[in-house]
Amino acid sequence: MMKTTRLPRRGFARPHAHTLRSRLTMEQLEDRSLLSAAGLVDLGSFRIDPSVPYDPNHILVQFRPELATPDSQTILPGSRLGQSFRLVPGLREVTLPAGVSVPAALAAFQASPFVVYAEPNYYGEVEYIPNDPRWSSLYGMQRIQAPAAWDTYMGGTNTIVAVMDTGANLDHDDLYLNIWVNQGEIPPDRYFNFTDVDFDGLITFWDLNDPVNQGEYLITDINGDGKISGSDILAPDDGAGFGGWADGIDADGSGRIDDLVGWDFQSNDRIPDDSFGHGTHVAGTVGAIGDNGVGVVGVNFKTQIMVCRIGPGPGINVTAA
Repeated sequence: MMKTTRLPRRGFARPHAHTLRSRLTMEQLEDRSLLSAAGLVDLGSFRIDPSVPYDPNHILVQFRPELATPDSQTILPGSRLGQSFRLVPGLREVTLPAGVSVPAALAAFQASPFVVYAEPNYYGEVEYIPNDPRWSSLYGMQRIQAPAAWDTYMGGTNTIVAVMDTGANLDHDDLYLNIWVNQGEIPPDRYFNFTDVDFDGLITFWDLNDPVNQGEYLITDINGDGKISGSDILAPDDGAGFGGWADGIDADGSGRIDDLVGWDFQSNDRIPDDSFGHGTHVAGTVGAIGDNGVGVVGVNFKTQIMVCRIGPGPGINVTAA
């Protein structure tokens, strides 16, 4: 039967046109004793409605400073330009018309050639404390005064951090959403079918875990663990639209075939899993998912961790060339 490729759902610009090992065991990311933290704050911010972390009536839009700022009604009928922000040229608050959701407004403004970016107007909070249950044991995070930093920035999917260690547990409940996805290695018969759910211009595990991105010629929960994670996309492409993405092609021209989430430089293959545990711990310090009510929290609540396995255990030596 001939395979049919779906038409694109969204207009992405593609950056560039497997047998899995046994399932990994859960590793503890960090557990150090300190005074318990009382009064954990649910989700992000100072808010009236805990289910909405941003202002539902306004968004922030940076218009291109080199162009004349257009009337917002030409982009989204009924919207109104509000205050400008002197420190960021072109940044304006936009009041939304009644009945228009923040995601819909973001999509409209992000599609405009006059706009650099558009984002929700997130509520602020003083000394943000995450709801991750083992936060109180994270001596290091508290020592570096992480909550003060989180008041300003909690990370984002456009930040890629390469962790060179013993690999990482790609399916860990506190890591899987923050594992890097190599955009250039997503097979073309899948790539153009995906929806960028969070409007960050990328297809990440945050997008893949939305039901809209699951199914034929998208991705499925191949290992049956109830989530879409690294093991699923690293599974071999079955040619019928329901397998993983490992198609045996070096699509991004890196010299490494199917380097979808990173690379195992020890075994020279696509699966940088962690049989020792140290790399999982380090990855968790960098980017354990924040505010998910599970385990611990990393320096970045949200990020992309490029997993690079350079050794099997302790005593790894890295020599600069």
